[in-house]
Amino acid sequence: MSDDIIRKHFEAIEAGDFDLLRDLLHPECELVVSGLLVKGPDNFIHVMREHGDALKAALAPVKYSIRDMVRYDDTIVCENRLTGTFSKPMKTAVGEVAPTRKSVTIDGCDYVKIKDGKVKSWHAYVDGLTAAVALGLIKPTEGFDVEQALGIT
Repeated sequence: MSDDIIRKHFEAIEAGDFDLLRDLLHPECELVVSGLLVKGPDNFIHVMREHGDALKAALAPVKYSIRDMVRYDDTIVCENRLTGTFSKPMKTAVGEVAPTRKSVTIDGCDYVKIKDGKVKSWHAYVDGLTAAVALGLIKPTEGFDVEQALGIT
């Protein structure tokens, strides 16, 4: 098993190369993201395409980076970061959000199980509070500068 599967996953999402993504998936794969469980390569790709397209449309240019990665047997844990500029409206579950024209940093962590050299299970966790503040969905308490507190000013 190689850590390259994680790098290739992010490259595929960033490039919109869903054929490459399909090649990385085990036939019995599952994806858990934002509380949603989907099973099978077609559903996995559908969710990744929807999330990826929404992010790329609103946060262009979107860049994924791996901050840290740990592997043990068939399990990989990857701390990652998405960056972009919120330059176009974003469609969300709470409606369309107007762009802030600010740089956005969203941190996440993925817990991945590998079987037969392919992704069997991918559980994605995102720092939703920081993302919501960065996207302007919520405003912090008056006098509290989230960007300064996070060191992203």
